[in-house]
Parts: sequence; C-alpha cells; structure tokens
Amino acid sequence: KAVDELPITDLYGNAVKIVQLPSEPRQFIYIHQCKPHFECKQCNGVSSKSQCVMRHTKMRLHHVCNGCDNSKPVFDIVQVPSHCACELIAEHHNNEICEPVHPYFLGLQTQ
Repeated sequence: KAVDELPITDLYGNAVKIVQLPSEPRQFIYIHQCKPHFECKQCNGVSSKSQCVMRHTKMRLHHVCNGCDNSKPVFDIVQVPSHCACELIAEHHNNEICEPVHPYFLGLQTQ
C-alpha cells in the first residue's frame, strides 16, 4: 500500500500522512495488520472467550494532518498498526470495538 493509504493516526485518532523531509534521516515503519475477516473473531485453538484484536505501536515520525490544507510537517507521536493479538475476554467485559464476539473457530493463516 502507498503510505497515504495506511491507517496511521495521531494520539487523538486523527488520520495523518507520514512525510519525509529532505533534510532529515530516512524514516522507516513496518505495518502489520489483522486480516479484515479475522479481526474481532474468536482465536483458533484458544478459549471460546477470545478474539483477534489489532494493536498499535506509538512512534515519533514526521507527519502532516491527512486532508488538511497547508498543514506543516510536525515531528510527533503517531499510532501505527503493529500486530494482531489474541485477547482473552473477561466474563463481564464490554468491548466497544468488537462486540459481539462471534462464537466459532477460524483457521488463522498467514501469507
């Protein structure tokens, strides 16, 4: 994917675009995302009270507001999708992202 299409946000959830300033050292990021059909689904071979959840890593990168006119680059913290984790769910857990949890197993595959 192009850098413009990556789901990167600032700490407030606003979409940002990573920029490379010619005068600065080259920036590198590695993105790992849950496959869309696995996120929020039950983990394979784990408790029926589990789900795959996207986790993010915070990094300091040069970026601009995505979609803002004349936004100046800033060097600040952004959230980058870093891994898909299997999360165990407590009995009285209220998960705003993944409710309801689907009660069936999926075979997790990597590409």
